[in-house]
Amino acid sequence: MTRIRHTSRHAGFTLMELLVAISVSLGLILFVSQIMGTTSRAVSAGFDSSQLLQSARVATEHLDSDALLMTGPSASGGVIVISNDTVSSKVLPNDSAPTTVRDDQLYFVRERGSLYPVAPSQDDTYSGTSNGASNVRVFYGHGRKINPNGNDGGALGASGVNQYASQWVLVRQALFLCNTAPAFGNYTDNSSKGAKVASGILPASAGTYWANWSSKAPSAPPKKLYGGYCDVALQSLADYHADIEANGPGAYLYTTNSGTDYRLRVNTRPQAGEFEPWRVAQIHPILIENVSDIVVEFAGDYTDNLPSGAPDGAPDGEPDVNASGEIIWYSSTSTPAIPTTDPGWGVLTADTVGTAKVYTFSNSNRALWPYLIRVRYRMHDRNGNMMGVDGEPGRIVEQIIGVTR
Repeated sequence: MTRIRHTSRHAGFTLMELLVAISVSLGLILFVSQIMGTTSRAVSAGFDSSQLLQSARVATEHLDSDALLMTGPSASGGVIVISNDTVSSKVLPNDSAPTTVRDDQLYFVRERGSLYPVAPSQDDTYSGTSNGASNVRVFYGHGRKINPNGNDGGALGASGVNQYASQWVLVRQALFLCNTAPAFGNYTDNSSKGAKVASGILPASAGTYWANWSSKAPSAPPKKLYGGYCDVALQSLADYHADIEANGPGAYLYTTNSGTDYRLRVNTRPQAGEFEPWRVAQIHPILIENVSDIVVEFAGDYTDNLPSGAPDGAPDGEPDVNASGEIIWYSSTSTPAIPTTDPGWGVLTADTVGTAKVYTFSNSNRALWPYLIRVRYRMHDRNGNMMGVDGEPGRIVEQIIGVTR
């Protein structure tokens, strides 16, 4: 009798098969992870781009609406361009060394229209004050961020919340000019937080507002104004122009005066749970966060019949152009430079404040008013990753406005 032996063989993977399977699985996981990472970065970049576009749109609408109601050359009009104001600062935290960042500023007078003061009028309300102002001085430029608790955040480019230019803020302030003293209550004394706010907003006498900003005046500007606590000034347009004509713009706007930075203060992140009116007031001027270079230029008729140069003794009625027919955008660093030879209707001059040139357009030089103003600024995403077409961090936004003449 023959015995039949039954052998049983248990199915399984060899060591080599396991190693191959694990390698393939790891490869698939890595591949999927890379796809998800790429997708996540693309979504994040798309979100950042969308945020930049939205912010730029808001800023464009503000500047357009202000320009449409700009007051032209008259006893009521005025434009000031601060060109080539510069700050030495790193743009991004990982930059190896500081670079020169443009800090230009633009001011002009517009009709009040439907604007209303928004800064709180008292320390127990968020409502603005009612006043009889018919004209508004508008300011565009960098603000100086303070710390969330209200303490000083340091100058632009200095250690603190303003250390890196990609974290600076583009602000817009509408300052209402009124002929009679507005009614204000008393603000709480917040001197420990960088501001001492007393009764009223400005010195109670006409003509002192602009004089107090002049480098030729002995007194400093009121902290309640550059601290960002108010948007109403006891200052008539007549006083506005009288002070400019008498003192020159000097350094009394939001620039550095005798080593003291009178730049408009803003608070982008007020301390949680503390929303006193003075903190809310410092939020209102904020237009766009993460804006480094701001460049302001203008186009005007400062020579005869460019590019031929043939004199005609009268304004051409159009902006100067170069040999290629392109508009010349003038500034203190432009090429060609602003002509210094009188073509028959005046020469545009400027005051010097540090590295900057201050061009003042008032009723006394109405033939020299620009036709167009170009504002360019560089916007950054919150992480500083976005690059522009010029290979530099951030993307440049350009806007051109017409000037009422």
